[in-house]
This record gives sequence, C-alpha cells and structure tokens, in this order.
Amino acid sequence: WVVHALQAAWSAITHAESLERRLVLAVRCGNDTDTVAAIAGALAGAAAGASSIPDAWRRELHGWAGSDEVATAAHLEAWVERATAYAR
Repeated sequence: WVVHALQAAWSAITHAESLERRLVLAVRCGNDTDTVAAIAGALAGAAAGASSIPDAWRRELHGWAGSDEVATAAHLEAWVERATAYAR
C-alpha cells in the first residue's frame, strides 16, 4: 500500500500546477486518501513553500503547536525553516 500511496501522490503533484489542485487530485484518487494527501502535501509543500497555501486554508488552521491561536503564514514559514535546518 505504501508504493501505491506514493504513486498516487506523485501523480497528483505532477498533474497539477497549484498546491490546492494537487491536494484535491490526491484526495479524489480514492482508496487511502488521507495517506495519499499527506504525502502529496508534504512533497508539494516542500517544493512550493508555505506561502503557496491558499489564504482561506490558512485562516482555518487552528490549534497550531498545541495552542489556541490560529496559525499564520509566518508560523508556517518559521516551522518550515526550523524543519529544514534540522534536516541538514
């Protein structure tokens, strides 16, 4: 199932231009959609950056880092920077 999920995620991110469209394709592929969308989101987000997340989606992110505050693009960008630095 791992190979199938990765293949479906790769197909979704290579057949669309925007992060939103890539994730919609990933979810619509069927089967293990949460895993496929998570993989597609990770790959597409890493390539495009947190700024590619649609504003409407950012407004809906609640409970960021275990708090009651709403996540902002700055929170996401900072997290990506920390995660990238950690991975090096």
